[in-house]
Amino acid sequence: MKKTLTTLVIVFLLINAPLSQEDTGKAESIIKGRIIAYVNNLRNEKGLVRMALFNSPDGFPKDKEKVFRSAQATIKDGTSKVVYDNLPYGTYAIVLLHDENLDDDMNYNFLGIPKEGYGASNDAVRKFAAPKFEDAKFMLEADSLVLNITAQYWL
Repeated sequence: MKKTLTTLVIVFLLINAPLSQEDTGKAESIIKGRIIAYVNNLRNEKGLVRMALFNSPDGFPKDKEKVFRSAQATIKDGTSKVVYDNLPYGTYAIVLLHDENLDDDMNYNFLGIPKEGYGASNDAVRKFAAPKFEDAKFMLEADSLVLNITAQYWL
C-alpha cells in the first residue's frame, strides 16, 4: 500500500510538472511589456535626461528611494529617448529632469524657481507644485507603449 501510494505521487508529479513550468513561462511572457518614452522640447544638448519610473503614488515624484526604475539618455536635436524593457503590466508614472549640469539634482534659483527642464508623463506638470501621480499615471497593458513627454522650463 505504501509503495503504491508513493508510486502514484511520483507519477502525478511527473505528469503535472511540465504543465506547471509551461504555464509559468506563458504567464511571464504575457505580463511583460516595454515603455518607450520620447522627450521633446529640450532646449539644448547639454547634460542628460534623467527619468524616474514609479509604479505607485508612494514617494512620487521626488523620493529616489521609491523609484521603481530609473534611466538616463543623451539629447540630440532637442529630443531624447528612454526605453524601459521587461516591465510587468500595470500602472506607472514618469517624471524627468533635464540635468544640464550633470549633478543629478534639480537646480533652483534664489527664488526657488527651477533652472533646469522637467516633465512628467501625460505632460502633467504644474507651475507652482510638483505633478501628482494621479495626473501622470498611465497603464502598460500591451507589449509596447510609446509615450511623448514635453520638457518644460521656467527660465
